[in-house]
Amino acid sequence: MLQRRGDDGDPDTFNECLFRTENLVGAIRFHRGEFAVALKAFENVQKSYVDSGVYEKWKVRDAASAEFEYAYLLYFRGVTWVSVGQYEKAYQDLENALEIFKRGGYTSWADQCEMNIKQGRELEQQQAKK
Repeated sequence: MLQRRGDDGDPDTFNECLFRTENLVGAIRFHRGEFAVALKAFENVQKSYVDSGVYEKWKVRDAASAEFEYAYLLYFRGVTWVSVGQYEKAYQDLENALEIFKRGGYTSWADQCEMNIKQGRELEQQQAKK
């Protein structure tokens, strides 16, 4: 893919592609119900691409794409946290994703964040009553 775009020698573009790919792997694992594996994938994306500075460099080059990808990470990590009953972590990630999606004009993604926050709170209340 990078060779077709002519970016195969650019390490920043390579890291951005890895960020996207590994983020997608986490989302796929979430959809397969493999929550522990998904969380491990998201942890790796956070450590390898966000904490290491790849995300910040990407924001300088293409803020809209970088912020969407980061919000995507936060969204899927958040819904995965809901799935394993870690509600506080879920709300933090989903609320941060919501803010980024709203800022970027991604209304359908923002709506999904709000819906998942609401559903998480309902699940949490149901579990507290048991």
